[in-house]
Amino acid sequence: MSIKRRWMFVAIGFVMMLVVGFLDAWSIFVLPIEYEFGWSRDQTSLVYSLAMIFLSAGILLGGPLVDYKGPRVVASIAGILLCLGLITASWTNSLFQLYVSYSLLCGLAVGILYNCAIATVVRWFPDKRGLVTGLLMVGTGVGSLILGIWVAPLFKFMSWRAVFRILGAISMIVILIAGQLLRNPLTVQETPAGLTPKAGAVDSDKEYTWKEVLALPAFWGIWFWHLFVISGGQAALGHIVPFGVEKGISANRAAIAMGVLAVFNAFGRVMFGYLADRIGRKFVMVMASLTTAVGIGALAILTPNWGFGGLIVAAILIGIGYGAAIPQVSAVVGAFFGTKHFGANFGLVSTGIAVASVIGPYLTGYIKALTGIYESSFYFLASIALISTFIAFFTSKPKTMRT
Repeated sequence: MSIKRRWMFVAIGFVMMLVVGFLDAWSIFVLPIEYEFGWSRDQTSLVYSLAMIFLSAGILLGGPLVDYKGPRVVASIAGILLCLGLITASWTNSLFQLYVSYSLLCGLAVGILYNCAIATVVRWFPDKRGLVTGLLMVGTGVGSLILGIWVAPLFKFMSWRAVFRILGAISMIVILIAGQLLRNPLTVQETPAGLTPKAGAVDSDKEYTWKEVLALPAFWGIWFWHLFVISGGQAALGHIVPFGVEKGISANRAAIAMGVLAVFNAFGRVMFGYLADRIGRKFVMVMASLTTAVGIGALAILTPNWGFGGLIVAAILIGIGYGAAIPQVSAVVGAFFGTKHFGANFGLVSTGIAVASVIGPYLTGYIKALTGIYESSFYFLASIALISTFIAFFTSKPKTMRT
């Protein structure tokens, strides 16, 4: 395959990542579901938090599957499982049913799909990991944006149950078709000229197994940095719509703010993914932490005072910071630990998503139900995002790597 044709896999992965973005749009469904059942905010927040926990499990499970079974089989499993989860969620009559269908089945499916798309496509780009991961992750932001614009008006004409069924059918069709077009690259010996990694493009002198990775300080630095940054981003994704409504903003305008967050999330992923390849990943990791911290603080301070304008400013900052953080994880894992066991190692780092889902969206919802306000949670999340700047600064490559 020529060096130009490998970009075809980026386009295929992008389409698959659109479906991953559906899970991040949960906050759109919070109000209609609460209205029908009378559930509290901490109960509905747990739906998204559990979904993130099972997404993390899916990423962890998907890593070895992609490494050994290939992307086509794995994508097929994810597509069928996601459709089953969404259809089953549309029949919900209890919280337990929603936890099993949306949180467990959809979370697992999206996590498997997430690792499948990234682990496969990144292998084709040893020279552009940051940029390519950023482009792929734009798909999740666009997927959330599509739902933010499309779903809220649909609730005037159909129920949230009908929307779940439509999403289930669309998801399975898209994933099954796109997944069959993906494949892993050839071995190094068979790789055509131009796809061979450039000198210095692969930073690691060693292909670390998952057992070896767990013993490295660099792994834990990446893990905690990732955890502290994405906790705030997940909280915003899970609560920005109901928080906006609570501050007197209409549901439609609050949904627009979620869409704005998704757009700048996409912008941050591409721009900072590109910059990481050019000027270094540590700088980008620090900037992601700082921008997220300021954005979460702005959500608590500006929205009550500026209304919709404040919500938009916060959404822009959080989107950029959260988006800047996401592609760095896969890029740093490949650069620090090699690509042979990328799927498994990426899955291990991504287990932080499970913890972040508790610290972020669930804890935020719980404190809201307990105290009646969101702001105290936002201040805490801004603080740990600020701490992550220091973690990023002091996280270095394993000693066995080239300088």
